[in-house]
Amino acid sequence: MLRAAFQSSIRPAVVVAVSAVIATGAGAAMVIANTRPETATVQRVVDGDTIDVLIGGKPFRVRLLNVDAPETVDPARDVECLGPEASAWMKERLPSGTTVRLERDVETTDRYGRELAAVFIGDSMINAELARAGLAEAVVVGDNDRFYPPVAQALEEARIAQRGLFDTTTDCAPLTQIKDIEAAASALSEPADGATLAALSGYSAAVGLLVSRAADVDYRTHLNDPSVAILSAIDRSRMRDRIRDLRADLEARADEARSAVKVESERLAEEARRAAEEARLAEEARKAEEARLAEEARLAEEARKAEEARRAAEQRQDAERRASERGSSSQGAAKPKASSGSGSSSKGSPDTGSPDYSGDMKNYTGCRAYAPGGKTWHPIPCP
Repeated sequence: MLRAAFQSSIRPAVVVAVSAVIATGAGAAMVIANTRPETATVQRVVDGDTIDVLIGGKPFRVRLLNVDAPETVDPARDVECLGPEASAWMKERLPSGTTVRLERDVETTDRYGRELAAVFIGDSMINAELARAGLAEAVVVGDNDRFYPPVAQALEEARIAQRGLFDTTTDCAPLTQIKDIEAAASALSEPADGATLAALSGYSAAVGLLVSRAADVDYRTHLNDPSVAILSAIDRSRMRDRIRDLRADLEARADEARSAVKVESERLAEEARRAAEEARLAEEARKAEEARLAEEARLAEEARKAEEARRAAEQRQDAERRASERGSSSQGAAKPKASSGSGSSSKGSPDTGSPDYSGDMKNYTGCRAYAPGGKTWHPIPCP
């Protein structure tokens, strides 16, 4: 699982002897480089594998050899699984003011100018303790493998004890997250036939969330963070296959859910359209009925008024007829007898206002009394 066997086979612990320069001949001497311990005072913990110290009163940043803890402060990377826990462990183990011993390897600084060392408190190597807690991976960078064997052995102890990154209950570990997503996917029941749009939408959203989680875990399985790097190549391959299959299944379910939501949405939209059309037609029918009733009322009112006008006309004609009859009766009773003397004319005298019936009646311009209907008339005295 780990790289201990491989690394040990090519760089055993005794490789420290490589750092010795052996000279022969005159003035021959053996100089052991980079192995002299230094005493330092801890200023602060930067993260799980980096600390600031004072050496001879001067500040230095020290990167622990042969371990790689999850990142927490790299601005170019997200906080990695158990990174905060690794930093917290270091802060508890190396509080400010702690006196430590630094032991070097072949390369004493890295490309960032940090000091490279194993950190000891007495006989206890902090590098190995961090790995034994399951909070860092065992690594070899460049030629510095002096402390790799004890770190790798400590990490194996963490694997057996299932501590830290090996803990199957660690929420942020990819394997744990894959199990959680699989369990959630199994518990997520598909909506029954005839499910409401709300139910379909809720299911689609839940599947979409699992797809997003699976994609995130899939991405992490291809990063070299400690939670993945601690696994063997075979285990990493199996984990990637597992999350790939899970992701494909979830994406297929998500496609089906989105399709179901679309179909139901379109069905409801069509129902709403039909309902709106029916409402529109009903409103038009209502307005047409109102217009018909209004027209009927208008015609009835006109008929009523016409009938009232007709009756009023009849009443006026009847009144005129009665008045005419009364006038004719009075005129007949008061008409004087014609005088036989003095040769008076038969025509009515202008002084008495009597009608003149002689001559052509078409030219009569005096007062008239019309019979009912207004078609015939006869002359009457003008009042």
